[in-house]
Amino acid sequence: MKTTSSPPLRPLTRICCSAVPWCSIVAVLTSATPADDRALLEALDAGVQQWREGVNFFGHYVMRRGTADTMEDAMTGRLGDTSGNKVDRLEGVVVKLGDCVRVSGKWRVAGKRDPLSHLDFECAACRGMWFFHDTGLVLSQRWLTVRGRAPGEQDRLGCYDSLDPFSFHGGDWGRPIGRLLHGPQGEAAQPGNIATVETKEREVVVRTVRNIAGKQTVRTLTFSLDYMPPLLVRQESVTSNPDGSTLRSIVRAEKLVAVQGGHMASLLRMAMGPVRSVQGDTAYICSVWESADLGQRAPTAEDLAVELGPEIEIVGLKNAPPPGKPRRFALNQYTVDDLEPPKDDGQPIMPSRPLENVQPPGRGPLIAVVVGLAAIAASYLLFRLLRRRRGQQA
Repeated sequence: MKTTSSPPLRPLTRICCSAVPWCSIVAVLTSATPADDRALLEALDAGVQQWREGVNFFGHYVMRRGTADTMEDAMTGRLGDTSGNKVDRLEGVVVKLGDCVRVSGKWRVAGKRDPLSHLDFECAACRGMWFFHDTGLVLSQRWLTVRGRAPGEQDRLGCYDSLDPFSFHGGDWGRPIGRLLHGPQGEAAQPGNIATVETKEREVVVRTVRNIAGKQTVRTLTFSLDYMPPLLVRQESVTSNPDGSTLRSIVRAEKLVAVQGGHMASLLRMAMGPVRSVQGDTAYICSVWESADLGQRAPTAEDLAVELGPEIEIVGLKNAPPPGKPRRFALNQYTVDDLEPPKDDGQPIMPSRPLENVQPPGRGPLIAVVVGLAAIAASYLLFRLLRRRRGQQA
């Protein structure tokens, strides 16, 4: 095992991915000098960059989410009851074609239909723009928002944080090692950060340690050498809190399949915990993401088209198709030149038609409101799951 301190990684824009010597990577792996360890970390990050730019894919997916009693049960997918009636279910599609990435989903939440239990969405990142539509009943949102990316978002290809193989393998932001050490935008390394490189027969394991405000987080990234460039196949994070408690999360890739330009997992397992409800119960959150047809055909431009109902207004484009009838909205046919110019007062662009029970947000990007509501929804649904589990045990 070899330990490397954390001087700033060179920006990947300076690394020519085609020049990375994947055929001679074994020579780098067997090196014993810190400088060569640093070169290996850069090469692994450059490989992720090469992969994320080269893969294209289409697939339908199903994700099941619930709670389990132990980490082992969570990782094997033993969540809820065996009938599936107590498990939340998300179905949708994932697509990447060139520089366009789309994720859609429709939730089916177990039990009572709470106000936050219907969170259907469309999300896409394409040509420097974001497309987002959410029919969550909290806002009764009936519009699709289009906006340009902020300077700090330019390198991001995926949608908001989600469990999907493109994001898991590092396709959303890229640079998974550099991002853990220095942040998404390459902020300076914090004192005490270290990176450890461990080489095995067919794997490279990178372990990063960060100490902040008495809290230590150890993250472990496992890359498989069965794929070139090496593919990220496992992520684990363990956070030790000052009060002695720990929070552990694991995401594991299984059933890797060939897609255009590389390989991806068609099955992901995620487990996190222990978490505690206000009643004192503890459990482990778990999700299982699976696609039966990922990689079976190449994506097409039609896969980037979104079906909109007659009530949906498109906000943020100069000449958007008007509401009033069903439309097929092709995301890849628009560029940043089609965006509405920002308002002089900094307010987000809002729908032209009045909407019932909707208050316009205050200053700040509309996306911040959406992300905040998504966080609230996730917390509420988790709380409800834990309460339901306690009621079952009573």
